[in-house]
Amino acid sequence: MSGLTSQRSVSRYTTEALFCATCTREETRAAADQLARSGSRCGHTFYAHISEEIMLKRLPLVIAAVLCLSWCAVPANVAFADQSREDNIDRPGGDFRNFPVNPPGPGSFGTVADICRINCEQSGSCKAWTLVRAGLQGPQARCWLKSVVPAANFNGCCTSGVPMRVIEPQIDRPGGDFKNFDLAAADPNLCKSACEREGMLCHAWTFVRPGVQGPRARCWLKFTVPPAVTSNCCTSGVRFDQPR
Repeated sequence: MSGLTSQRSVSRYTTEALFCATCTREETRAAADQLARSGSRCGHTFYAHISEEIMLKRLPLVIAAVLCLSWCAVPANVAFADQSREDNIDRPGGDFRNFPVNPPGPGSFGTVADICRINCEQSGSCKAWTLVRAGLQGPQARCWLKSVVPAANFNGCCTSGVPMRVIEPQIDRPGGDFKNFDLAAADPNLCKSACEREGMLCHAWTFVRPGVQGPRARCWLKFTVPPAVTSNCCTSGVRFDQPR
């Protein structure tokens, strides 16, 4: 290549580079189209720049979609545990009291299952309940109150439930954690207060007593309300000022 030809080539590409910077900055699409048809580097660079910009703008949406799919893939009974009433579920074992339940009188609200549930909620010793429908253990429905949270079994005989409380001694709610930390003192109320300070992000919490996960008590804050399980390791709680 002669020196003159080389100089012209350099001059051409320099001019194109300057125009390319201008058309990219001003996003002059018509100019880029013309340059692209003529084989200019500027036109192709312009479209490469625009494609990259579009991809960068769409990247957060793609990430959000992936996170949404991963969230939706979590089993419903783990991500959004509502154990307050479980139709067609039996929780056998752990009983400390049982009694027959008469249907509510005319004009009353609720069902025999609600009567069993309310009895459990009003007893500090009750961590779960099961109502056996009428005709299976006698002519009346029968309510069983439980001092633990037994495993759930699918059974058309029954309706069960696990109450949610502001403070739940000897209850662990594993899963759904977004933050955990050591506490200055072995006081479950410190964990409860930490959850409340997180605003709408925190729906439940679990306090782990000292010696279980280290020498100090540990607090786990949760963005959902996981299922409750009986455990001496922990005290948990649910916030009732949060939307479900």
